[in-house]
Amino acid sequence: MFNYILRLVGDRVLAEDLTQEVFLRVFQGLPKFSLRCRFTTWLFQVAKNRVLDELRANERRPRSFLALDDLPPLEVLDAPLEQSETIDAVWRAVNELTVDLKMALLLRDVTGLSYTEIADSLRAFVDKGRLERAARIPDSDVEISDEGEEVRARVKDYKVIVDFARKTILHDCEDWSSRLVKREFCKHVGKVFLRMESGRAVERLDRIRGERKLWRFEVPSDS
Repeated sequence: MFNYILRLVGDRVLAEDLTQEVFLRVFQGLPKFSLRCRFTTWLFQVAKNRVLDELRANERRPRSFLALDDLPPLEVLDAPLEQSETIDAVWRAVNELTVDLKMALLLRDVTGLSYTEIADSLRAFVDKGRLERAARIPDSDVEISDEGEEVRARVKDYKVIVDFARKTILHDCEDWSSRLVKREFCKHVGKVFLRMESGRAVERLDRIRGERKLWRFEVPSDS
């Protein structure tokens, strides 16, 4: 947890404080913990929310950051020199990512988030039956173009557009029309998230869930 937070904030003292706060919040929140998701999924969601709060609060305040060389290395015992150099190069590239992309990558590689964790997050939007039907759609029936804040996909003969900048999801299947008022997913929209990289999918579902009332679930005007 400490290494995850340190990679995001780049300040060792701040990372230590935030790590303590996260575990305190988790301890205080245990009585309300829902068994609908895995504990690790919830734990890193608490960490993510606390880090985002801190980054927003300090966005305009000058802060000193650790040099990349001072950050904790990825532990690989007896790694060959070439492998160590590759790992260093990867972490340097990660350090250049935006916070959202960095979180998505670290959630996958640090916590080992998988298909199951995506399904856990999707349960906030999809009932069990639709989630099972989404999982049964062949991956070969899905095409996705992921352009940062906009995801365009085709699932079988249906199109799906998830626009994070405009907080809008556009889709055109019949079942989708019945989900609009409650802001729930049909199997096609659920499948789009199941096909994403796991950490990125969970991060994006968290974003939608956190601002659910602001999101518009709509049918494209040209349908």
